[in-house]
Amino acid sequence: MKMTRNILLAFTLILLFVPKIHAQDLSTYRNFSLGASLPDLSKKIFQHPADADVIARSPAIIQELSWRPFAESDPVDKVIFSFYDGGLYKIAVTYNDAATVGLTSGDMVRAISATYGPATTPIVETDPSTSMNSRAPESTISKWENAEYSIALSHTSFFHRFQLVIVTRELDDKSEAAILEAAKQQREDAPQMEVARAKKEADDLEVAREKNVKAFRP
Repeated sequence: MKMTRNILLAFTLILLFVPKIHAQDLSTYRNFSLGASLPDLSKKIFQHPADADVIARSPAIIQELSWRPFAESDPVDKVIFSFYDGGLYKIAVTYNDAATVGLTSGDMVRAISATYGPATTPIVETDPSTSMNSRAPESTISKWENAEYSIALSHTSFFHRFQLVIVTRELDDKSEAAILEAAKQQREDAPQMEVARAKKEADDLEVAREKNVKAFRP
């Protein structure tokens, strides 16, 4: 009886862990992982934290750091790393035109599924033969998602470029709200900031004038 209970317990544990063993990791791209700190990621791409552009300062600090691979054979043209209060929450990868020319949506989805597993949304096919002359906006082709992370493959018809965006879902929502709030605050503060800028400019001019009045000799 005891042996039977042990066998059932072992079998139950196997069933619990099998999904985790086969679950795909949607939080990484190459050797970059969501959640990494700005200083740690900067080291990986041989940059400095100070190189990051500040998108918003309040209610959260949103920063972006751009990187281009050194190898000419790399299919990636550019990667933008986005940080929420110093933690990586989004990786936006834009692929090189030459590396993807002629590839269909299905080709790209199959290539990405080799890393992230089957897509969780249907494939939206795009025709590369007509997209070069199209000015249609960016369209989402397919997604890979779980409760925490989301990966979206999109295509910009005008530039004929594929983009892969990997995000922490909760922080992506928070960052959008923070950017909107920061933009709203900036609009509200603009008149006061303009007054302050004009006053500083006038004060600096007066300081220079007084200095030159004392020193100038015709």
